[in-house]
Amino acid sequence: MHEDGLYATQQRLAKFKRTHLQLQQLWQRNGPSSIDQSVAESLRLHLQGLNRILGDEAQRPAPHVCFQNAAVDKLYLLAASIGSSPNNEETTAEAIRFFDLLIENEEGDFVANGGFADRLISFVQAAPATAALNAETEAELIELLFGVAAKLRQRHEILEVWFRPSPYSYRDDRQEAANLSAARSNELPLIYLLLDYVRHEGRVGDFARTGLLYMIELASHSESLEKWIIESELATMMASGLGALYSQLSSKVVLSFSKEAMPPILAFSASPRSGAPADAETIDSPSFQSHLRTFQSYLIFWQDVLEQCASSEIRQTLLDHMDFLFLRPVLYPSLVESSDIDGGSAVATLTYLRCVLETWTHPDLVRHTLQYMLGRPIDAPADSKSSRPTTLARRRKSESLILNHAKHSEEPSPDLLTLAGIITGYLQSQNQQTVTASLRLTSTILYTHHEHAISTLLKVQFTKKDLRTIKAQTSAIDYLLSLAEDVVENDNLEESFQKHVNDSRIMIEAHQCSKEMLGLPSADGLLTNINPYEQSADNEKWAKYHLVDLDGGLLKSLLFLLEDFLLNDIQTNLSLTQNFSTLAACGYVQLAPWLLARSSENVSDDSDETSIQSDQPHVPLQESSQSNPNKMSQEHQRENPEVFMSPTFSFLESLVKQAEQLREDVQDFDARLAELRHVFKVGEEMDNALVETPILKRTSEDAKGISPYRSSNLPPTSSISKRLRPSTDVSRSNSPRGRKENHLHSSSPFAGRLSHLRLSPSRSPSSVRERTYSTSPLREDSLSSAGSRFVQPKTQEPPNALEQKIKLRSCRKKYSGLLEFGSGSETSSLQSEAVGPAKGFKDVSLSLVLTNVILLQEFLLELAAIMQVRGNLFGEILFD
Repeated sequence: MHEDGLYATQQRLAKFKRTHLQLQQLWQRNGPSSIDQSVAESLRLHLQGLNRILGDEAQRPAPHVCFQNAAVDKLYLLAASIGSSPNNEETTAEAIRFFDLLIENEEGDFVANGGFADRLISFVQAAPATAALNAETEAELIELLFGVAAKLRQRHEILEVWFRPSPYSYRDDRQEAANLSAARSNELPLIYLLLDYVRHEGRVGDFARTGLLYMIELASHSESLEKWIIESELATMMASGLGALYSQLSSKVVLSFSKEAMPPILAFSASPRSGAPADAETIDSPSFQSHLRTFQSYLIFWQDVLEQCASSEIRQTLLDHMDFLFLRPVLYPSLVESSDIDGGSAVATLTYLRCVLETWTHPDLVRHTLQYMLGRPIDAPADSKSSRPTTLARRRKSESLILNHAKHSEEPSPDLLTLAGIITGYLQSQNQQTVTASLRLTSTILYTHHEHAISTLLKVQFTKKDLRTIKAQTSAIDYLLSLAEDVVENDNLEESFQKHVNDSRIMIEAHQCSKEMLGLPSADGLLTNINPYEQSADNEKWAKYHLVDLDGGLLKSLLFLLEDFLLNDIQTNLSLTQNFSTLAACGYVQLAPWLLARSSENVSDDSDETSIQSDQPHVPLQESSQSNPNKMSQEHQRENPEVFMSPTFSFLESLVKQAEQLREDVQDFDARLAELRHVFKVGEEMDNALVETPILKRTSEDAKGISPYRSSNLPPTSSISKRLRPSTDVSRSNSPRGRKENHLHSSSPFAGRLSHLRLSPSRSPSSVRERTYSTSPLREDSLSSAGSRFVQPKTQEPPNALEQKIKLRSCRKKYSGLLEFGSGSETSSLQSEAVGPAKGFKDVSLSLVLTNVILLQEFLLELAAIMQVRGNLFGEILFD
C-alpha cells in the first residue's frame, strides 16, 4: 500500500513537471505580443491542468512534492507573466487560482519568500489594467491580498518580507508630497492595494476591508509598522472614503414605498402621501438600498478597526482624521444646508445621520460625532508626555490637521446651530416626512446614546431618585388601562397588556442605561459596572437621576405633536409614540413631572425603604375596572387627583375623548373600526412585513451571520408600537471573516413597532377572533358639539366607507413661552401665546383616523406596561 502511494506521488509529480514544461515552451514560443485566441486558450488549459494537480495534492497528506517543485522552479514567475497578458481575462482567472493555492500551502512556505511577495504584488497591480475583470474574478484577486494578510496575522515574524521601511527615503521634509506617497507605497504596497478596494461593494470590499483590518492589528507587534501607519496616508484615505461614500448617497429621499413593498399598515390607512420630487429616491429603491448598504459596511469597518486596534496612537490618529475630514466638512454641513422645502434633502440627511448613529456603538466614535454636533466640547485624550516616535508622529499629524482646518473657517459650525436646534426646527415642520425622520433620529439618540441627550435634546434638572407608593403606581397604571378600554372595547385587553409587559421588560433591559444600572452582561458576556458614569469624572454631569423640564427641549415638541395624534401621518405617530416609550424606558429619567405628576406620595430615595425588587403580578384588569371603565376613571380621579396633572396624561385623556366624539359623529364607527382591525389580522405574516421602515432591506446573502465584534441593542421581540413599524434592518453582506449579521435597531431602539395588529394580541392567527364593539360610557363626558374638533354629518355610506373624508380641526399652533399645567384641575391647559393663527379644519380619511385610534390604544397599553416593569425592575415602588 505504501509503495502504491509512493508510485502515485511520483506519477503526479511527473505529470506536473510535464505540464509545466509544455506551458513554459508555449509561452516562450509566442510571448505576450503574439498571443492569439487559440494560444490564449492553450495557455489557460495548461494553467488549469497545473491547478488541478495542485488542488488534488492539497487534499492529500504530505509530502506535497508538486508544491515543493513549484517553489524550487519559481513557477509563480511564469504564472504571473501569463496572467498579466493583455485581454485574456480567463487566463488571468486561472493565474489567480494558482497563486491562491500557493498561498494556502504550508510546505512551500511561499508567503515567507521575498521573491514570491514581489511577484504577487506586481501581478495584482498589473492584472486589472491588462484585462477587464468581472466581479467574481476581481473578488478572487483581492482575496489573494486578504489571504496574505491572514497569514501575516498568524505569523508576525514574516512581516519583514512584505514590509521594508526605508531609513531615509521619505523622512526629508523637503521632498514633495507625491514623492513621499510613492516612497511609502513601495515600502508596504499590500496596504495601499487594499485601500484601493475598501470602498467597493460586495465580496471585493469585504475582502479588502478585512485584510486591511488584519494589517492594522499587526501594528501592536511592530513599532515600526505602527509609526509607518501613523505617518502614511492610511488615515487620510480612510476618512476621505467616508466622505466619498456619503456623497454618493441620494441628496433627496422620501419615506414612501412601491406598491408591492408598501406595508399594509400604510397601504390600508390611506395615509396622506406627499408628492415626491422627480430626483428623489424612495427608501425601498434598489439604488438607495445598494448605496446605503455600501456606506453602512464602511461605517462598520471603521468601528471594527477601532475595536481591534491595540495601538492608542493609531486609534487617535484615525479619530482625528474622521473628525476633520468627514464630520466637520461633510456630515454636519449637509445637515445645516438641507431643507424640507425642496422635497427630501432634510429627510435624506436625517436618515443618514440615524444610520451612522445606529451603526456606530464604539464610544469614541459616538462621542466625537454627537459632542461635536451638539455643540459640546470634545473631551481631549489624555496626552502622554512620552517621547516615543509613534507619539511624536501622531502629534505632528494632529497639528497638521488642525492647521489645515483653520484655513477653511467658512464652514458652518455647531457654535451657531447645534443638532438639537436643527431637530427642534424640523419637528415644527409642516412636512410630515421631515417630522418623522427627525423623530426616528431622536429615538435612536435617546435609546442608544442617552448620555448625549442630557442638557442638549432634553432640558433636565438633576435630582435624587423618586420612589412611588404602591397605591400611586397602581392608580396610574389602572388609569392608563381604563383609557385604553375607553378607546376600543377589547375583551382580551388583559392578555394584550401582559404581552406588552413581557415585551417592555425585554426592551427596558436592553436600554443603554439599564445595562449599567443593573449590571447586566454586555455583548462580550462580561458584567457591566453598575452606573459607571458615577465612577467616571468625565460623565459625572449626567450620572444623577434627572427630571425632564416641560419648558423647551425635545419633550415640548413631542407634546405638541401628541395633541394632533389623530390627524398625524401613521409613520409620524409610530415614531412619536416610540420617543415617549424610549424616554419612559430609561431608568435615570424620572417619570415626574412629564408623565406622572409629582405628589406627596413621591418619596426621595434618601433612606433604605423597602422596595419591590422583582416583577409582581398586576391586579387583573377586570378586577380593577369591574364593568364600568368610566366609573373606574372617575374614582381614580377623585382618590388620586395628582395622577391626572401631568401633561402627557392630560393629552392622552383628551385624545380618548376625541375618539369618543368620533364615535358619535361618524356613522357605524365601531363597525368600521372592527373592519380595519380585521384587515390587519394576518397573523405571523405581518411580523415580517410590518417591521420598522427599512433603511436597508435584508438579502438572502446578508442573512448568513452576525458580527462577533458587534452586538445589537435591540430586544428580539416586538414592543407595542413596535409591531406596525417598518425596521431599520441594516445588515452586512457575507464577509470573508465569517462574521454574522448585526440587526441594527431601526429608527428606534425597538427595531420596529406593532408588527401586527389583530383582534386579539395572540401571536397565533388561529387564536384571533372578532369582537363586538359597543359605545364607551366616556362619551357622556366628551367634548360638546359646539367645541368639537369634528365636523362630519351622518350621511349615506360611500361605496368604500374607509376612504371617505372627514374634517378635523388641527390643534397645532406655533407657541412661545411656558407650558403650564393646572395643579388642581382634572385636565391640563396650555397657557401660552399663539404666535400664529390656529389652523383650520383638515380633510383626512376615515381609515387614517381609525388606524390612529388603534395605535392610541396600543400606546396606552405600552405606557402602562413600561410603568409597571420599570417600577419593579428599578426598585421605584414602596410598600404602604
